[in-house]
Order: sequence, then structure tokens, then C-alpha cells
Amino acid sequence: MTNYLGRQWDDLQPAGGESGQAYFATNHEGKFFLKRNSTPFLAVLSAEGFVPRLKWTQRLENGDVITAQKWANGHLFTHEEMTSPRVIDMMQRIHTSRALNILLKKIDAHVMYPNDWLTHVKTDMADVLSLHPQIKQALRYLESNQTLVASAMTAVVCHGDVNHNNWLLSDEDELFLVDWDGAVLSDVSVDLSMLLYRYIPKENWSNWLETYGMSMTPLLQVKLKWYMLCNVILTIKTKHNSGHLNEMNKWLIKLEKVLNDEEL
Repeated sequence: MTNYLGRQWDDLQPAGGESGQAYFATNHEGKFFLKRNSTPFLAVLSAEGFVPRLKWTQRLENGDVITAQKWANGHLFTHEEMTSPRVIDMMQRIHTSRALNILLKKIDAHVMYPNDWLTHVKTDMADVLSLHPQIKQALRYLESNQTLVASAMTAVVCHGDVNHNNWLLSDEDELFLVDWDGAVLSDVSVDLSMLLYRYIPKENWSNWLETYGMSMTPLLQVKLKWYMLCNVILTIKTKHNSGHLNEMNKWLIKLEKVLNDEEL
């Protein structure tokens, strides 16, 4: 029996992840997912049904906040399951959620505009990366199209990392999108670009977008490519800085595919 936060737990195990701030916990009330200093708008995400239900929060003496969510048995989406219409429905509801938008603006009023993304991409980039031919080509594309991309932007709440490992389908057939620590107010293409490039065949993009509620246009094509290039370069930087060079090289191959307008 483990005592943590003044509660008795039959089992308390680290949940993994880079932060080391999450735990799986079990007691007489059931199984929970505990996290230290999770996103401040978890309660709204729970109320809207985007994440497993929030059961309680507790503030520690040092100011940290612990959240406990109901554990949802189920499985993470496979690559193939990302083509489900339920993904489109979830993204549409997230991007149009007034409650999420209002609360994130209260928490962090800063909107990530294209110039902010470009600065983020360039900041602290190692020389070995900035001189790489594909990265140089990608940076030229970002710089030459920044003004165009910025000309048609409406800030919405974007999850920021909609890869298949963050989609959970419960045994009760509830679909959740988890890990909201990277949520940001920005252009909807931040999320849509990753979904389309990574999971949807190029010939199906127009139909996917029509179901979502948008039409494919030349401008949208540029925006999708622009934000996907940002995402891939940022991932390459992360892999390089953490010493995961094999993974970095895989993402350099993905970068070339995006530059050639190919899905990943």
C-alpha cells in the first residue's frame, strides 16, 4: 500500500513519457491517470468529452497541481484507424469549441502567427542542420510564403500533436484525444496538415476537407505545406538535440517528401 497525496494506493506506477510527471494509480475507487501540472484547461476538455473524465484536482504546498482522470481501458489508434470519420468530427468540434477558445485565451493570450512559427523553427538550430540542403530549401519556402500564409488566418485552439499515439478508443467506444500540453492558439492548418500528410492519401484530401467543412484551394495547399514543414523541422531539431540521430534521419526523409508534396 502506497501513500501519495494523502491517499492510499494499492498500486502506483510511473506512466513513462519524457516529463516523468505522470502515474498510473489504483485503489478501492478504481484506476486513475495522475499527472503533475497538466494543462490548466483539463476541466473544460473533460466537460466537452475530448479527454477521459476528470475526477479531482489537488494543489500541493509547493504550488504544483495534481490531476486525476478516470482510467479508460482501450487502445491507441493505429495508423489505419486515423482515416475514421470520427477523427474528422473530433477535430471539427475541437476547432469550433467556444469554451476551449475562451479559456485558452485567458490562460495564454498569445497567438502563434506564422512569424512566430518561423522564429521558433530558426531559433537554436544547429549549424549542421541549417546547412542541410533540404532544410535550407524548406526555410526558403517558409520565408517566401510567410506573408501569404499570414494573410488568411483565424486563430483556433489547436492540439499541436495529433499523431495516432494520442488518440484513445475506449472499450466503451469513446474516442479521446490526449496529451494537450502542446495546445496553442493558431491556424487550423497546424492540426490539419499533420493529419492529412501523415494519414490521408493525397487523392482523398479534398473529400476529407469537405467532410470537415472546408474546401481545398491553392492558398490552403500552401498553408498545409507551410505548417507541415514547420512541424517536421521542429521534430528534426528535437531528435538532433536529444541525440536520436537515426530518428532524425528518418524525419529528414519525411521533410523531402513534404517538399515534393507527397504524403508521409
